[in-house]
Amino acid sequence: MIIQMYKLLPIIFLFYAKRLKKTDILHPVMKLSTSYSQILSLSVPIMLGSAAQNIIVLSDNVFLYHYDRIDFEASGLVGVFYLIIASIGYGFSRGGQIIIARHNGEKTMSVLAQIFSHFLF
Repeated sequence: MIIQMYKLLPIIFLFYAKRLKKTDILHPVMKLSTSYSQILSLSVPIMLGSAAQNIIVLSDNVFLYHYDRIDFEASGLVGVFYLIIASIGYGFSRGGQIIIARHNGEKTMSVLAQIFSHFLF
């Protein structure tokens, strides 16, 4: 029997919630260091995700090259449009996180739901 992941999420949350202290939730301490290992631990997964997308596009193009010339050319055109749309979406998500974090820091909770709905739609 396959256990679906969404059924395990409450169990995982409760497991980690028991390990947290009440003071950690109410007054989280942000530890910031700018060592090379921490920068790489954040940037390497992002770079690997981008590389994986490029490998997928490359393998699609290799197969289409052997299939038909027009399909191969269309694949190149669509690949560029995909990168443009993905970049725009990435920019909106980063901008939304910054604006939501700013309002969260200012403790203006009444505006957060409105901002979230604006970025969602």
